Amino acid sequence: PGGRVEVVVRDRLVFCANTGVAFTKGGIDGITSEYQGTKAYDDSKIGQFGLGFRSLVALSSSVDIFSNSVSFGFDLERNRQDIVALDLALDTGVIAGPHGVPLFRLPVVRDIATARETDTDLDRLAEWASTSVRFELHGDDARDDVLRQLEIADAQLLLFSPNLDRLSVRSDDLELEFAADRGQRPLVRLSDAKGVAEWRVFQRNGYRPTEAAKLDAGDLVRRETLDISWAVPSPAKGDGEIWLFFPTQWARSVKGI
Repeated sequence: PGGRVEVVVRDRLVFCANTGVAFTKGGIDGITSEYQGTKAYDDSKIGQFGLGFRSLVALSSSVDIFSNSVSFGFDLERNRQDIVALDLALDTGVIAGPHGVPLFRLPVVRDIATARETDTDLDRLAEWASTSVRFELHGDDARDDVLRQLEIADAQLLLFSPNLDRLSVRSDDLELEFAADRGQRPLVRLSDAKGVAEWRVFQRNGYRPTEAAKLDAGDLVRRETLDISWAVPSPAKGDGEIWLFFPTQWARSVKGI
C-alpha cells in the first residue's frame, strides 16, 4: 500500500514514474527479450512477457530508464550505427535497413546525475520515484493521441492494484489526481476532482478454470489457477464490465467490474 505513479507529458517528452521495485537483471533481460518478462504467471502484477514496454516502439525511437538500481537507455539511431558497423566488420554483406533495426536489444548505460541537471521534470520525479521512464514521441500526432488517452483516465484504474494508492497525470493543459483509500476493506474509497465514490472489492484466490477454458486460452496465457476480483459501486448501477486490469469491450448484466 502507498504506491504512487505519475505520468507527465511535456512537449514531445513523456515521463512515467513509480515507487515500485527497482530494476533487476531479470527485469532488463525481460524487456530486451520477447516472452522473458519476470512477472509471468503472477496474477498480482500487470504484464508478463515484456511486450507492454516494447509497445513503445510504435511511439518512440528513444527511451531512457532511470532506476534506483541502474539507469540505461535505448536509441534506434545508435543501434543502427552499431549494427551497420558490426555488419561491415564481419563482412556479412547484410546491412540492416530502416525497418530491420531493433530498438530494445542494445541498452546503453545512462548517468542519472547528468540527466537530472538538464531535465527539471526528471529531477523532480527522481526525488521520490524508484524508477522513471522517459521517452520522446515520434511527432505531434503521437503526442495528441497520448493526451487523448490520458484525458479519459479514471480513478477506477486503482481498484485492482492494491499496492497503488495514488495516480497523477500532468501536462501543460491537463492535471488529474486520483487516490484510493483502502483502510476499511473490502470498502475502497476512490477520490478525484469529481468527488469520492465508494466501491467494495471482493477477491477469490485460487479459482481453477475448466480444461475447456484453459484450452481456449492457449499455451501463452493459460493458468492452472486464477485470482478473480469483483468491484461493486455503492450504490450499484448500470451494466457490469469485465476488465483485464484495464477496461475491455465485454459487458455483463452483473453489476460492477
